[in-house]
Amino acid sequence: MNDEELTRQAEILEPSKRAVIGLLVTSVLDPVLDHLPEPEQGQKARALWSAAWQAAISQDGARLEKLQAEIEDLDVMLAEDEPEDTTAYEADFLAALLYAIGSYRATGTEDLGWCLEQANDTLDFVVRAGAPASLGGPELDALVSEGIAELAIPVSDTQLAVLRDRFVALRDQYAPAIAAASL
Repeated sequence: MNDEELTRQAEILEPSKRAVIGLLVTSVLDPVLDHLPEPEQGQKARALWSAAWQAAISQDGARLEKLQAEIEDLDVMLAEDEPEDTTAYEADFLAALLYAIGSYRATGTEDLGWCLEQANDTLDFVVRAGAPASLGGPELDALVSEGIAELAIPVSDTQLAVLRDRFVALRDQYAPAIAAASL
């Protein structure tokens, strides 16, 4: 799926559901946070993701805007150049998180496409660093497409939990390959 196809599909979703899909995409990158030089960096990124998740499912646009500003003000995001060590994974995760949050805006369909592109680019980099498996790409794209279709209609908390579990399963499937890469 290319960005244009995703943007067209995402147009049917209300903003909070676009943000939910973007956050689920970002969650697949969680294992890269285990490779950061300082555990606190990963903890902070995960806390920001959790806060964004709660804001998105409660449709709290004001909270998402505050989180966006907080993320944009982090040192790793303010740096002129992308870090050359494993801190780059923090920047990649946070960039995907910013796109996910940005997809909450009324015009945020492109942000969702950029979120997916950021996730796939990060996973491609992990593969180039020696991960023993193919990560992202068609598998992640298909799950996103299915998620958009499922969220196009009203869903219960249980249905949302099942969708989240499918993204968690993909994250858990990728985790050993990410751990094995020479990051």
